[in-house]
Amino acid sequence: MTKHLFTILTLITLLTFAPAYISTASASIELSEIDNNQIKIEQQGTTLFVSGATGKNLFIYNIIGRIIASIKIENAETRIDLSKYASLNKTSLILIKVGNVSKRVNLPNR
Repeated sequence: MTKHLFTILTLITLLTFAPAYISTASASIELSEIDNNQIKIEQQGTTLFVSGATGKNLFIYNIIGRIIASIKIENAETRIDLSKYASLNKTSLILIKVGNVSKRVNLPNR
């Protein structure tokens, strides 16, 4: 009997104070955003302009996720002609990834 009474009191205590503990614990969680504002990827026709990615690798993927090309970014501002990669891709859609920044690029009709 004492064992059951102890179990019931323990459950009541847990149910009473657990929500307060959980709410204070979740309030202390901080979300930090990754600053992607430094790397910029812009497209004009078949030309890609990349800035703020010096020393990083740029990857070009086809629509199924296979790497078509990997380019080392050497300058603060780099221009890449995508027309030669369009022939390696069966669709006009490719994916560009530099660091942790990704961009979907639609190539003009060939």
